[in-house]
Amino acid sequence: MSTAIDPGAIEVTYHDLMNEINSTLDEIQAEINNLAADLSMTMRLLPLPVAWAIGKTWDKFLEVNNEIFDEVQKYLAEPGMPQALWRIGEYWGTQVGVPVSSLHQEASAFGKDADNRWTGSAVSAYADSAEAQSRALATISPLTDRIQNALDQMAWGLIAFWVAFVSAFATFLVGIVSSGILAATIAGAPIAAADALATAGVVLGLLTAAVAAVLAYGQQVDETLTSCRQALRDNTGLVDQGGGVFGWPRLNSMAYDGTGSWKVAD
Repeated sequence: MSTAIDPGAIEVTYHDLMNEINSTLDEIQAEINNLAADLSMTMRLLPLPVAWAIGKTWDKFLEVNNEIFDEVQKYLAEPGMPQALWRIGEYWGTQVGVPVSSLHQEASAFGKDADNRWTGSAVSAYADSAEAQSRALATISPLTDRIQNALDQMAWGLIAFWVAFVSAFATFLVGIVSSGILAATIAGAPIAAADALATAGVVLGLLTAAVAAVLAYGQQVDETLTSCRQALRDNTGLVDQGGGVFGWPRLNSMAYDGTGSWKVAD
């Protein structure tokens, strides 16, 4: 069973994380605007060939920058809800797994005294029915654990994904601020655009790696959930009623020997 998570506390933390991402993006855009303004002023003081080269490098930077922001906005539109995944996983554990686990022994012949009160074919019929019910219930609790673990893992994967994004954005912000300092001087201006382009390339690489990691992680979780869906269709302990239909094992579904020997024990 997964370690208990407080969805409320996580929800607050996740909300703060998303706010930090949006705030950092705003800061980055503001610094890029400042960098563009400083470069524009400094380029007027430089020889035309140098200014032209800076402009070309800056245009390449803007292409990469637009690619970064387009990629980010795509995921910000649907950021995911790890707190919801934890709540659903907890529901599977507490509302399905735990109650069913407690019923497992109760449903067995050991957990009931009816077979101790009957004689004849009633005893074997009841024991067979109870055993089938117990086997059917036994498959559920481990399955709920697997479902809860898969949902928990996906929730942590989402958080790790956005933490990686925050780290990449922090790198971007520091790099743009550094380029802005260079752009304010005639000697540093030719380097500023190239420095910003290099920073953007690094950030794009970090974001691409984060996306690839979360997709691979999500694939693993999806495979687990697919396995769980297959297990949910497991008919262990159920009674084949024909036509591909399986039902819950009941006492009257067991073979009756027709001897009329079902009776309460003395």
